[in-house]
Amino acid sequence: MPIREFRCQACGHKFETLILPGEDEAAITCPECGGSDIRRCMSVCAARSRDGSGVTRSLGSGCASCSAGSCSSCR
Repeated sequence: MPIREFRCQACGHKFETLILPGEDEAAITCPECGGSDIRRCMSVCAARSRDGSGVTRSLGSGCASCSAGSCSSCR
C-alpha cells in the first residue's frame, strides 16, 4: 500500500496519505483547509545499503549535499 505525497493548490499545504486498494484519489482532501484541489507530488525515497554500513542513499531527486532536492545546488 503506497503512501503518496500531495500539495493542496488552495493553501499550499504539503501532506502524505496512505492510499488503500480501491480507494479513489479524487476523494482525498487537504487536512489543513479541507480543499479538494490537490496534486500528487514526486517523493524522494531512500534505501539502506546492504553492506550494513548504515549509509542511507537518496534514490530520488536531490544532490549529494542535501538529498532532499531543496538546497541551492539542487535548483
